Amino acid sequence: MSKKKKAVREAFRTAVFERDGYACVMCGKKIGKLDAHHIEDRHTQPDGGYTLDNGITLCADDNDKNNCHWKAEQYHATGKAYPSYSPEELRQKVKNVT
Repeated sequence: MSKKKKAVREAFRTAVFERDGYACVMCGKKIGKLDAHHIEDRHTQPDGGYTLDNGITLCADDNDKNNCHWKAEQYHATGKAYPSYSPEELRQKVKNVT
């Protein structure tokens, strides 16, 4: 990965985490692994989807396979959203944070 792409990814993560108060927007966890999740698949978005409005902070605990990031990823993996984790619902949650 190029230095430029690493910088873009890091800036995205930092901006998303700062906006969301370094907490999972869905469950509120602040401790453990967090991920700056792309609400819409980054491969379908201009500039790779690395825009603040396409990000949401989600817990991503590797020891809990039912974490919020896993739930959100189900839409990207299957085309069917886990209840309350559709892109539209995630966008609404982000609007409530700001």
